Amino acid sequence: MIVGATPQTGGMGGVTIHVERFLQYLEKVNFRCEFFNYKTAPFFDVIGKIKKSLLVHIHVCNPFYMFFLAVACRLCHKKLVMTLHGKYVEREVRYWWLIKKSVKMATVPIVLNQTSYESCRKINPKTTLIPAFIPPQAEELLSDDIINVVSSIHQRGRLAVVTYGYDVIYDVEKREIYGIDFLISFFKDNQTYDLIVSDPTSNYKKKHTENYSNIHFVNQPHSLYELMKIADVFIRNTSKDGDALSVKEALYLKKTVLCSDVVERPKGVFLFHYSDRMSLKSCLDSNLKHDVPTPESGERQIVELYAKLQEGVS
Repeated sequence: MIVGATPQTGGMGGVTIHVERFLQYLEKVNFRCEFFNYKTAPFFDVIGKIKKSLLVHIHVCNPFYMFFLAVACRLCHKKLVMTLHGKYVEREVRYWWLIKKSVKMATVPIVLNQTSYESCRKINPKTTLIPAFIPPQAEELLSDDIINVVSSIHQRGRLAVVTYGYDVIYDVEKREIYGIDFLISFFKDNQTYDLIVSDPTSNYKKKHTENYSNIHFVNQPHSLYELMKIADVFIRNTSKDGDALSVKEALYLKKTVLCSDVVERPKGVFLFHYSDRMSLKSCLDSNLKHDVPTPESGERQIVELYAKLQEGVS
């Protein structure tokens, strides 16, 4: 059984898209698996589902619910796979003590980056590193309004730069996680490029009410992947990160990708310091023409892990 949420119920984000694509992949390869959507199902129904499952794989970011599920699996004597979506080190995560106990109880914790691997492996030696990227399993269409925005940018001979911010949220150090405010300020003063903000909750548009000639907000339902497909550059200016799905998607599409250097990034990414004007400008002004390596996807590795656990090998 997989416990998680999809974009339809949990909002458009890296975790929900990962879950949705993985479920689509399992269906494509005829791998039987029950999905428990914790965003819509009654809270305690998951206990009955766990009891009937051979293996439970959770995609949950809330430390309290994560711990609850880990305890439930332990009491029901069920094997637990736990994907930790993000960068997990003690100083950067709230309620670390709950996460630590959950990781310790898991049969196999899956992490998405080397920093989390080194941190969690000390807690549970069976921690494994598997990339979160899964290629889209189905094509989605963009609205004409979005296509026209990108077309108008290209018609003016400019580059379309895309960034993504799910919501206006802050990390434990009170820094804006997606760094959108900085990017808006930066591109407002650098008119060479047009910035397109993928803003699924509309909260950045509500915050920035001024009309900018070279900054555009896309706050209607849309596929970030399809938007990046017709754009030129993708920027991820986050204060912290995991194995960002959007970065892997952009690389998969052979786009130029610029990222803050707050976590290790895939090959082919240009790095700059988080919300640092000189660093970002230097990165943008450099020669961005290069060969982009195709990122590794993780869906087959997860299914192979399931098979090993079901055979009694961990």
